[in-house]
Amino acid sequence: MGVPAVFMNGQEFGQGRMTLTEIVAKVDTGAEKRAAEELNQRDAYDVLIVGSGPSGAAAAVYSARKGIVPA
Repeated sequence: MGVPAVFMNGQEFGQGRMTLTEIVAKVDTGAEKRAAEELNQRDAYDVLIVGSGPSGAAAAVYSARKGIVPA
């Protein structure tokens, strides 16, 4: 049995198992740069609250009361 290969415009595009991320990275070479630029344009947060239980809710409430922007 051989390893499957994919060709695009006469050139080898990929060989073997490929994830969707790998395929998109090869087809759209500027995707990572655009994604990084989009993330850099977002406003920064003052605090990151991990969790959604009672403690996470309390942390978000207290942060908001102090004027801290939670993520």
